[in-house]
Amino acid sequence: MLKEAGNVCGSPFVLFIDGVDLMESANQPQNMEWLPQPIPENVVIVFTALEGDKCHQSLKRHAATEMEVIGLDMWEKADVVRNNLAEHRKILDESPFNNQLKLLVSKKEASNPLFLKLACEELRVFGVFEKISGKLKSMSHTVAALLQEILSRLEEDIGKETVCTAMALLVCARDEYSSLSVSPSSESPSCVRTGECMEIR
Repeated sequence: MLKEAGNVCGSPFVLFIDGVDLMESANQPQNMEWLPQPIPENVVIVFTALEGDKCHQSLKRHAATEMEVIGLDMWEKADVVRNNLAEHRKILDESPFNNQLKLLVSKKEASNPLFLKLACEELRVFGVFEKISGKLKSMSHTVAALLQEILSRLEEDIGKETVCTAMALLVCARDEYSSLSVSPSSESPSCVRTGECMEIR
């Protein structure tokens, strides 16, 4: 298939695989032996992986060209925030005495674009303009903690049971179960394997 793609494309066919280090460990995909050898002509495969991970080491053994991706600098962080909020016609105050933008880009993991994207989405749905500064000050500093914050907010907005069910369905979709049984319950839903299906209780 890759060979055919390379043949029909006028410019190089680029296949981008993000987070290759997050692949399931079944069949030991980290050794990268599933890569076609040689890579078809006019085809470029781009991977992202954590430095030092097994996938990273395997790619080095395959003599892959390596490029380190560093975190965003202060100017880039500010641009990401401005551009994300501008899509929804929102801005943060950047005045010297109430620099809301600085509060956000100074967070511990603000150099991670995912953190800034999640934070901007939270600010987008935050309805009390006068309390934006307080929201920014109390906002978590890491992606993991911010996700917990978002899930807690969603549980208040639409109900804990709905959020739990949605998360359980995402797990089922990720694991590609062939069938699904949903059982209503007063308790929080949980996934249980039952042969070839995943039951949500």
